[in-house]
Amino acid sequence: TISGFLPGATIQNPNDIEKMCVKMEHSFLGDLEMKLTCPSGQSVNIFNSSITAGGLFPGGFSGGNTFLGGAYNDNLGNLGRCEQYCFSNLNNALPAFVNGYNTTTASGPSGGIMVVPGLYEPEESYLPALVGCPVNGIWTLTVRDNFAIDDGFICEWGIYFNSILSPNQVTYSPAIVSANWVEVDTTITTIISYLDTNITVNPPSIGTYNYKFEVKDEFGCKYDTIIDVVVELGGSIIGDTTTCGDVFDYNNNYLTNSGGQWSYNGNNGNISFDPNNTVANPTITVSEEGTYEMNLFDLFCNDTLSHSVTFVEEPIAKQFILDTICLGQDVSTIINGTNSNFIYRWFDNITDTLSIGDTLKLTGSYYFEPGTSTIKLSVSNECGEEISENDLIIEDCITPNVITPNGDGLNDYFITKYAKIYDDVNITILNRWGNVVYEDSNYQNQWNGLNPNGNKLKDGTYYYFISYNEGNGNTKGIVQILSKQ
Repeated sequence: TISGFLPGATIQNPNDIEKMCVKMEHSFLGDLEMKLTCPSGQSVNIFNSSITAGGLFPGGFSGGNTFLGGAYNDNLGNLGRCEQYCFSNLNNALPAFVNGYNTTTASGPSGGIMVVPGLYEPEESYLPALVGCPVNGIWTLTVRDNFAIDDGFICEWGIYFNSILSPNQVTYSPAIVSANWVEVDTTITTIISYLDTNITVNPPSIGTYNYKFEVKDEFGCKYDTIIDVVVELGGSIIGDTTTCGDVFDYNNNYLTNSGGQWSYNGNNGNISFDPNNTVANPTITVSEEGTYEMNLFDLFCNDTLSHSVTFVEEPIAKQFILDTICLGQDVSTIINGTNSNFIYRWFDNITDTLSIGDTLKLTGSYYFEPGTSTIKLSVSNECGEEISENDLIIEDCITPNVITPNGDGLNDYFITKYAKIYDDVNITILNRWGNVVYEDSNYQNQWNGLNPNGNKLKDGTYYYFISYNEGNGNTKGIVQILSKQ
């Protein structure tokens, strides 16, 4: 019953009825209808979800097993949790149920989904259906449940009229004598401090936590509202890590549906992200190896998560050249472009230590058999090992001590294999009185016992001195000339 408005006041304008609200719960929208009737008997269709013939209105959009409010779906007359649904022709109202609606998890004790509580348009507009209705009088809300198998409750309902219909209205609010917060779930304690009407809570894990705020007025009437705190898992990132090469695939980071964005710090180079820098687990590629600080901003928690990724250069096999040497001679090779981040190691019959700097040198005496030996160089670090190899050819470079320069084609020339290996052999030959009888700075095994004038030397003993390999190698000995007739 509505009273207190100006006598004779009637509904004339679209905004004379601001909204009609009902707090209710019902377990099956598909069988439900609702209408509002004014004191003159005029009525309006609030919604018609039932497809059963013979209801309040023909037809129906069939809302199925969707709940209104947090229904107690046991069909035994138990009250669930009432939620408020308002119906208005104002511009801020959502479309009528017949035109679709959003759902959410039902707030009551039974599992299911419910229409999201809020402000909706009625299925039939208040105007012109209620034009001319008296404001004062009995207003009736009719709810018809067309299936007997389920039930529901109306906890309260009311109509909000435009204040211009009652210009002399008086507002009164009773005094609040107490207010406090209450844990809804008494099995755990999550409220850790109270301050006036504020509380600080510490939920122990992800999930939804309910907190009831209760007040009591001076007449002993109690009122309450429940605040839901939803705790979600925030973003997470892996710890500091090291990877080989210039590419790293993330696979254990997490972001909520709110998303996030990557950034990075480091003077080593640039980073590219695939498919982009807004996914939790991109593939990143760096332009230079080194350590990069990676930062993932979590939009949901408004927090930046950081860790470092160190990109380690993978070893590359180093090529090297080995000259042919004489048995027992030192061997030397130089490898350019070495890196102190790698470990270099010679192996296969080599025991000499390896010096590391701008170049690598391998020197020493080796006692291989004449022939071909394979020498290997290992380049390694925590990312693996690469091996290069080359052949070392060892000649038996024994110098003869007798020549017979008689032109018969046998042992006519002083032959040394140093001249076959090196192109800078310097030779000097002296007689027994110390006089130079032959010399050449690019000896090619052509001396056949002649002096510088082209005359044959006498049979006898001569002394040779040989240097080679840019003067690093030296040898000397005796050679005899024996002419055969």
